[in-house]
Amino acid sequence: MLPFSVTYKKYTLNFKKPAGTSRGFLRAKSVYFIHLTDRADLECIGIGECAPWKGLSLDDRPDFEVQLARVCQQLNRGQAPESLALSDFPAIAFGLEMALLDWRGGGKRRLFENDFSLGKRSLPTHGLIWMGNSSNALQQVQRKVEQGF
Repeated sequence: MLPFSVTYKKYTLNFKKPAGTSRGFLRAKSVYFIHLTDRADLECIGIGECAPWKGLSLDDRPDFEVQLARVCQQLNRGQAPESLALSDFPAIAFGLEMALLDWRGGGKRRLFENDFSLGKRSLPTHGLIWMGNSSNALQQVQRKVEQGF
């Protein structure tokens, strides 16, 4: 038996405004959170996010939630996380890895101890521009430039 029990919870995020992608506009998004609860310390819960994008992710499939439930059952029966075949479900693999890192770190929502996670250093990144008409895209670009992107 593994030293933790596994559950998941589904949330639906309703966007304040439609989010444009190359596949159309999204108004909502399903997100699943894997919870690893330490059997010896119920306060220690590792959490990982599984969030495939509709029409964009490899694992945007009708059986996604069924597969996630199956993974939780396999783990609760004692199957080792590294033995699971998750190549067709990268969002589940990512969520499980994230939950394991969090659980191993005491469930503190800090996956790594470094200057970034401690708030001492930022990371350079790109700004996301959602699809839309040219006027809206230009406004987003101008805002990102003003923010330092």
